[in-house]
Amino acid sequence: MENLTNTDTVFKTFFDQTLERCGWSEEVQKGLLFFLGTSIVTANTDQILNRYTDETRIQEELHYLIRLYAKPNEAYDPFNEIESTPISSAILTYNHIVLHELLKQEDEIGKYVKSNPNFSSIISDANVLEDWTNDFKDSKYKLATLHRLNLKFFEYIGQYLKALHLDNTQCYVAGINFYQKYQSIDFEGTNFLNLTIIDTLSPVFKTLFSYPLLYTYHPNELNANHLFSSILQFFYLNANTDIAKYVHQYHHQLFYTQNPRKVRKEWNFEKEKRGVIISQIVHNAMNIRKTIIGNYRSHFLQSDNYIMKELKDKTMTRDDFKGSISHLIENYYEMKIDDVIENSTHAEFLQTCAILYYETAVHAMLLKEFKS
Repeated sequence: MENLTNTDTVFKTFFDQTLERCGWSEEVQKGLLFFLGTSIVTANTDQILNRYTDETRIQEELHYLIRLYAKPNEAYDPFNEIESTPISSAILTYNHIVLHELLKQEDEIGKYVKSNPNFSSIISDANVLEDWTNDFKDSKYKLATLHRLNLKFFEYIGQYLKALHLDNTQCYVAGINFYQKYQSIDFEGTNFLNLTIIDTLSPVFKTLFSYPLLYTYHPNELNANHLFSSILQFFYLNANTDIAKYVHQYHHQLFYTQNPRKVRKEWNFEKEKRGVIISQIVHNAMNIRKTIIGNYRSHFLQSDNYIMKELKDKTMTRDDFKGSISHLIENYYEMKIDDVIENSTHAEFLQTCAILYYETAVHAMLLKEFKS
C-alpha cells in the first residue's frame, strides 16, 4: 500500500529509533503509535493550557504536537482502511478491566460515555473481550498488572493494524483520525476513556507518551537524559514523592558526569551484560547511606510509604538485605531477575533497573546499619 502521509519529521526519526531500542514486537509498536495518535490531544491539553491563555495559540500548539510525528495528507486517510469495532472493543475492555475489575468502580464508564442509539459513539458498537477479563480476574491494581495490560492492549491493536498492512506512520495517522471522529460525537466520553489508559500506563510507556511534549518544550533535558533516567522519573510519580528528591539527587551523581552531562562509561545499559548492570545498581544504591544524603535519613524515617517499612531501624547483613530486595522485586513487582536478564526486552530491562535502583536506595536508608 502506498504511503501518502508526510513522514519527513526529525521527531519521527528520533521516536522510531527509541522504539527500536526498546525491543518490542512490530505489533506492539504499531498499537502504541496508533494510541499515541488517538491520545495526543487528551494527554497534552492540560499542559498546553498551563502555558498559554490565548485560544488561538492553544490551538496552534496542539496542532503542532499532533503533526510532530507525521503530517496527514488529505489525499489518503488510513482510517478508511479500519473497521473500528476491534479497536473500540479494546478501549472499552481496557477501561472495564481497570475500573470494574481492578478498582471495583462498577458504573464509572456509564457516567461519562454517552449511550448513543445510532451506534456512532466510541464504544456503542464495542464488546468487552471476555478472554482479557479472564486474564485479569482477581489481579491487583499495581504496576506489574498495569504493564501487562498495557502490552496486551498495544499488541491487540497492532495485530489488527498489521493485518491491514498499515505501516507505522499510517497507524499513527489513523489514530489521530479515530480520535477526531469520536471526540466530535462524544467529547467527554472519548477523553474519559483515553485518560483511563493514559493514567494507568507503566513508567516506560508514560515516558514514551511524554516525548512529544518534552521534545517540543524541553529538548535539552530530553537529549541529556538516558531512557533509564526518564523511566525512573515517571516511576517517582507513583512512589514516595517526599523522598524521591533525595534518591534523584544521588542518581545524578551516580549515573552522570557533569560539564558536560553524560552517562558515565560504567553504565553502558545497551552493551554491558545485564547481570553486571543489575549487580552494579544494587551495590551502588546501597551506598547512598555513605553520601551526603545519609545526613537526611530522618526524613526517610518520617514516612511509612514503603513496601517494606518493617525495615526501619533494622540491622542486617548486606547479603540479607540484597535477598530482601530480590524478594520484593520478584514478588511485589512480579519481575523475575533471571528472566529479565535472559528474556526481557530492553525497555523492560530498563524499567526493572529503575525500580531496582529506587527500592534499593530507599530501603537502604531505612536501616539502622549494615552488619559487618
